[in-house]
Amino acid sequence: MKCYALRLLVLATLAVAMTGVSFAQNNAECQRMRFSDDVLSRFPSAAESCLDVINRDGQNYAVFKAQLQRVTGNTLRLRFRQPDGTYAAATNVTVAPDRRALVDGKPVRVSELAPNQEITAYVRVDAPLLVLAPVDQSEPLDPVPLAAPEPAVARAEPVMPHTASPLGWVVILGAFCCAVACALNVSRRKDDE
Repeated sequence: MKCYALRLLVLATLAVAMTGVSFAQNNAECQRMRFSDDVLSRFPSAAESCLDVINRDGQNYAVFKAQLQRVTGNTLRLRFRQPDGTYAAATNVTVAPDRRALVDGKPVRVSELAPNQEITAYVRVDAPLLVLAPVDQSEPLDPVPLAAPEPAVARAEPVMPHTASPLGWVVILGAFCCAVACALNVSRRKDDE
C-alpha cells in the first residue's frame, strides 16, 4: 500500500512539473489573448510563442524572444523563437538608430548588436507593430511595422562552370590516329624491303 501511494505521489509531482514547463513557454495571459488577423498573417505562431502579455500606454503587447541574425544599419533581421525551441522564418524590422536593446540584462545600441544574440521583443496584440523591450520602464515605446516573414527560398545545387571544350580530346584522338597511321606505314615499308 505504501509503494502504491508513493508511486501516485511521484506521478502527481511529475504531472504538475510537466504542466509548469508547458506554461513557462505560454502563460495563461497569452492563452486568453486574441491576436488580430493582421498579426497572425505576419506571425502565424504568435499565440503559441508568446511568453507573457504586458500593458503599456493602454495597449496590450505580447512578449517574445527573438534571435538576431544580422544588423544592417538600423534594420534588424530577427527570427522569433517557437515553442519547440526552433526559430521561425526571418523578418526584417527597421528601428530608430538610437534605440537600445537589453542583451543579457545590459543595454546595447542597435548598431552594436551581434548575430545570434537573443533579444526580447514586444508585438502589439491588435496590430502588427513591434517594439524592442525598453532598457528602462520610463523609456517610451516606439512601435515599428512588423514585416511579413521572408519566404524560404529553395536553393539549387551549384553547377560547375564549363570552361573547357571537348576540342582537346579531339586533338589528342587525332594525334593518336596519326601516330598509329605512321607506325603502320613504317611497318609496311619494312615488310616490303
